[in-house]
Amino acid sequence: MDVKRPWFSAACAAFCLLVSRNVPATEGTKAESEPSSREEAPAQVSSSGAISAHIPLDFPTPRGDGLGAPLAIAYTGGADLGAVGAGWSVPLSTIEISDTHAQRIPRPGNQSRVPERITVNLFGESHVLTNVNTSRVYTRYYPIAGAQFLVAERLRGLSGSWNVRNGKGHTFVFSPDGVNRAYLSEIRDAVGNRIKLAYRVRDLELPIGVGQYSQEKPLEVSLERIEYSFFNPKNLDGNAAAQSEPGCPKHVIELKYQPAWGKYSISAAGAVLRGRSEILD
Repeated sequence: MDVKRPWFSAACAAFCLLVSRNVPATEGTKAESEPSSREEAPAQVSSSGAISAHIPLDFPTPRGDGLGAPLAIAYTGGADLGAVGAGWSVPLSTIEISDTHAQRIPRPGNQSRVPERITVNLFGESHVLTNVNTSRVYTRYYPIAGAQFLVAERLRGLSGSWNVRNGKGHTFVFSPDGVNRAYLSEIRDAVGNRIKLAYRVRDLELPIGVGQYSQEKPLEVSLERIEYSFFNPKNLDGNAAAQSEPGCPKHVIELKYQPAWGKYSISAAGAVLRGRSEILD
């Protein structure tokens, strides 16, 4: 279905102008994300009539085989406040870990525990993972259905980070936020080219009258910086040992936020409250 949005062009142009302040213009290049973002994803309409759309943004193409700047705008409708405004958000790739009873069946023989449910959300696609094997270094997971080339490994130890690999030789590194979610922090190809993502994590002060229902403060996570096309002189001679040193980025995308003027949104993700009180400046 062809959906026209003449009213959105000005907002999209303003957003592109914001992030392009730190990105040198490159003629004839277009970001190709994982998966490709050369074409806008078709809008979808739910059974209730709500429309959703995923709108990619054009940036200089990162150095690497099939890598792309992981930044887009999504419209999901509704009045919930997102990073771009009510109904608009900047989708984040995450790994969700749930061990609550919400929409779950308790483990047989133990009504107080439920099986851990792990979902990887990568560039708009979600896959529920199942445990395959465990070693001293990591626990390996595969998707229950689809994405047969996707492999996820949870590293053991204090870091608790994740490595997710696909069939194209790309590795996606997820760093935990300290509770039940991990965020995409780095993308690497087979030869060491990489994209790095940085976030701002902070606790929100609940409005008066809301905090009395919970002692927990909502957690707000915002994508703040993307760096890619790193240059390292040590890599010019093919030194494999230098691949762990990314060097200096050629392109930097910075996202700046401002208060949403009294507006906020709060949602429950398992036992954790998450919220938003800022939008892109």
